[in-house]
Amino acid sequence: MTRPIVLAIDQGTTSVRATVLDARLTPLAARAETVERGFPRPGWVELDAEEVVRATERVAVAALAASGRSPSEVAGVGLANQGETVVVWERATGRPIAPAIVWQCRRTEEVCARLRRDTSTEAWVREATGLPIDAYFSATKLAWLLDEVPGARERAERGELCGGTLDTFTLFRLSSGRLFVSDPSTSCRTLLAELRTGRFSDRLCRLFGVPRRMLAEVVGSDRELGPIGIGNAEMPLRALLCDQPSALLGTGCLAPGDVKCTYGTGAFLQVNVGEAHGPQVHEPHDGLLRSIAWELGGVRTHLLEGSVLSAGDVLTWLRDGLGMIAGPEEIDDVLARTPDSGGVLFVPALTGLGAPRWVGDARGTILGLSRASRREHVIRAALEGIAHQVADVLEAASRARDGALAPMWADGGLSASDAFLRLQADLTGHPLMRATHGEATTRGVAAIAAVGAGLAPSVAAIVRTEPSVVISPSLDATARGAARDRHRSLMDLIASPAMRALCK
Repeated sequence: MTRPIVLAIDQGTTSVRATVLDARLTPLAARAETVERGFPRPGWVELDAEEVVRATERVAVAALAASGRSPSEVAGVGLANQGETVVVWERATGRPIAPAIVWQCRRTEEVCARLRRDTSTEAWVREATGLPIDAYFSATKLAWLLDEVPGARERAERGELCGGTLDTFTLFRLSSGRLFVSDPSTSCRTLLAELRTGRFSDRLCRLFGVPRRMLAEVVGSDRELGPIGIGNAEMPLRALLCDQPSALLGTGCLAPGDVKCTYGTGAFLQVNVGEAHGPQVHEPHDGLLRSIAWELGGVRTHLLEGSVLSAGDVLTWLRDGLGMIAGPEEIDDVLARTPDSGGVLFVPALTGLGAPRWVGDARGTILGLSRASRREHVIRAALEGIAHQVADVLEAASRARDGALAPMWADGGLSASDAFLRLQADLTGHPLMRATHGEATTRGVAAIAAVGAGLAPSVAAIVRTEPSVVISPSLDATARGAARDRHRSLMDLIASPAMRALCK
């Protein structure tokens, strides 16, 4: 007799992955497909939402086939989505009216700058949502689509259009329009939902010019939502999460002070702060985000986050844009053979600066080149730039928590490199632990789905694992301090109005 299984889907920025797992979260098979992004103008990032849904179905069917299991054995499906990316589609047909706008896209930067000039509005939005007014989030992207696509705003006001994040669009399509939902971990990344409840706010919708009627119902992360169609079969949906909170859960960061950093397209450091409402436990202007991590059994857990907007994407650019590396597997070799950057400094702000500075129009910058500079120096400088920005975020989180942080879990692509993790530990002065299971996002939604299906007694019982490696900092404090001071001076330069004007 076969045992029930769980199907976990992770809709990332550059790929969609489906994994079949057993009740103990042991992967049985996985399949992934690359999702191509479009870059129609500098700072603009788009994708084809229809293709994301098609890829979601293809990888799910392929993973099940590879596992040798049938759709009827799937006791629960969990869906993790990339967060702030938005789609607007026709309610009657489910067809998007334009390409999806990806979270990395900066096309609404001027709109956000105008809103930020009203300091009372900016303060109210930050208090209500836990977020700064920034083009990273969904609200101004949705409004842009309504204003730029002919007739869209009028159609939305008449109730003919739906808008939302990729989870909402995917489930609308896979349920033939029956499901029109999101969960608090995703709604709280839109600037349209209150941090206190995770539900969309009429007042925030009016401020950003997004009709409330075009937005979905927000439900608990563990809400049982009935069947969705994948391929020619129906399977029960039992878990919804934004991808980074799912990784926080999947690495077992279940107690206040637990911290993880996921190195994907960007690097996302998150700290579990428990059930307390975020603004009660922090200084409001430290550059960190406050959000809901998950809502399970009606109880909401909150988090602090610092987002580095370009991490793995820097390596993709070095490979595809400049031809400097063949693939991420070269990292260990480059770091081993190149003990320093030869004076090269690299701020990889390819899509602006995220936390803690939030300078949307900053540009990536390379300084310190000489005739002696080699490709290895540029590659090392890029990796140092990523690690320094993560260190900035960890320092801000440590201050917000009065230093009460556990060793940091690391997962995602760059965490596979021991050499990079040593570099990261040296620049943070904080011990790191690499997760035993590399796909922490998958494990998070899979754990919720398994519990919902009655396959496990609790999330904690199946997500906690021992680290595969623990790395302590070895760089002496004087050298670390000098490197960090140099980085801060560089960041002040990059974020300055003069440098930003020069790069336009």
